[in-house]
Amino acid sequence: MGTLANRPFTLCLALQAFYMLSFNMVTPLIAQYALVLGETRATAGLVAGMFSFFALLFRPFVGYAADRFDRKRLMLGGLAVGAIALFGYSASTATFALVGFRVLHALALSIQTTTITVIAVDYIPHDRIAEGVGYVGIAAMIGMSLGPGVGVALADLAGHQASFAGGGLLMLVAAGVALLLPVEPRRPAPFMRFSLSQTFDAAAAPLSVAALSFAFCAGLTSSFMVLVGAERAIAGIALFFFVSSVGMVAVRPLAGRITDRRGLTGVALVGFAAEAAAMLLAAFASSLAAILGAAVLRVFGQGAAQSSIQGCILKCASGERRGVASSTFYAGIDVGQGLGAVVGGAVAERFGYAASFMTGPCALAIGLGAFAIWKLRGGERGEEEREARQAVLERRR
Repeated sequence: MGTLANRPFTLCLALQAFYMLSFNMVTPLIAQYALVLGETRATAGLVAGMFSFFALLFRPFVGYAADRFDRKRLMLGGLAVGAIALFGYSASTATFALVGFRVLHALALSIQTTTITVIAVDYIPHDRIAEGVGYVGIAAMIGMSLGPGVGVALADLAGHQASFAGGGLLMLVAAGVALLLPVEPRRPAPFMRFSLSQTFDAAAAPLSVAALSFAFCAGLTSSFMVLVGAERAIAGIALFFFVSSVGMVAVRPLAGRITDRRGLTGVALVGFAAEAAAMLLAAFASSLAAILGAAVLRVFGQGAAQSSIQGCILKCASGERRGVASSTFYAGIDVGQGLGAVVGGAVAERFGYAASFMTGPCALAIGLGAFAIWKLRGGERGEEEREARQAVLERRR
């Protein structure tokens, strides 16, 4: 079994942590800054929420480019665009300018999230890909955990512009780390006419839908958990996110190791059951203990299962198709998180937050059905055959 302790992979982890720290420093401030510029709450929410739409729109093109061009250069371009967007936020004095830089930032996110994992996979031993992807997820979660607090504290101390500029500087640090990566070890795929088949991985689609169902639940919790705490007078609701984050950091490498050695099915089925139980518990929770119980259960859903699904998708894709496989996975994440917020909000408006969280198990049932389709198509047996062929090709290179 090969080692993960190599310099290029470590650089990928550092790059991911700096990028996600930068991204999450500014994300909580966008809607607030739109209000400062004089917009209504509805417009401020639109400015903040349009990001996911544009990220989803860009992903197919980014996946195509990641398989046709040098991924390191593509990622450096994305980091440069991200830095321009963040410094642009800092200089914006009108909403239309903020919207324009928001679109650029969405493009940067699409490039970075699609390319960083597939670049990291190039430096992960084939028999440890799911485990390695788990570590990439941990690096992202470090940035996600620290970013909001750092961004809000800096904004309170020196203003929104300072926080945006700080995010831009961190983006440049991430670009500096990317420059230290060695020349890409694989040969880009030959140029082909742009088509749907070149932007979407049909083999990964069922697992992408399975991941979508976990992301739907993430959209519910990120959008409404704080509001649930306020409505039910549950103090300390922020501990839900802390427990979830710490648990996911702990469980992801272990889940990836199990997936690499024993297959995806066991981890996925436990994840579906745990995530559904978490949503049901959150729907009717009346105490902090129940809320924290839901957080622990989500560790085995979004934390273990979603990460292992991503690892399986990338492990089974050929080196020339990992870019489009990655974009297919993240398209599911984008759609799921957006739907969770939109559907959950519409249901909550009419029936309350309990009903809103009850939509989570419904989404998971759809995801479980998609996972069953993947199994019926050959599942792990088909993936093992593709892995064997891929291993032979890599040895020949």
